[in-house]
Amino acid sequence: MDASRCVDTTASRCGSEGTRRACSWTLSVTPVSDRDFGRYNCTARNNIGLRHQEFILAQADVPSNPYSVRLSAVC
Repeated sequence: MDASRCVDTTASRCGSEGTRRACSWTLSVTPVSDRDFGRYNCTARNNIGLRHQEFILAQADVPSNPYSVRLSAVC
């Protein structure tokens, strides 16, 4: 995967409430080839600790053909 083409990590938002400050980032992935689908690992770190979370980006598929279909009324 060419990260410069399909992964955007620039979207961020920060705010404060009293003495607390919080920031959030959004990772957007736009797949450009079959190799871009699969497992992604996200790591977050702050002064309290470290947290990892795995995400799976799965390719959508065309639904299968319907079966056992009955026509009940024609209007």
